[in-house]
Amino acid sequence: MRQAEQKAERASGRTGELIIAYECVDCGFYHIGHADLSQRLAREVRIARCRVCGSPIPEHRLRNIKQHETPPQYCGNACRKLARKQREAEDTKLFEGATEA
Repeated sequence: MRQAEQKAERASGRTGELIIAYECVDCGFYHIGHADLSQRLAREVRIARCRVCGSPIPEHRLRNIKQHETPPQYCGNACRKLARKQREAEDTKLFEGATEA
């Protein structure tokens, strides 16, 4: 298996595409080949991004969020406060629109 993995890594480096090593169900030997969509998605690194500015959420905030079991949303306090102000402004507009009708 290790030899097939090394060949797959070299082939990936040459082609710039994800090539993996796998055990053939027909012959039992190891082969290399292009990864299908599910394999590419499993290897894709997903970076949590701020809902306000789009920058990556720092690791220390992700650790804190995992402790509280809430989804990551903001990269810092400034973006969190800005989002809260935007929500309050939207709520005010909705409230004013409802009282005028």
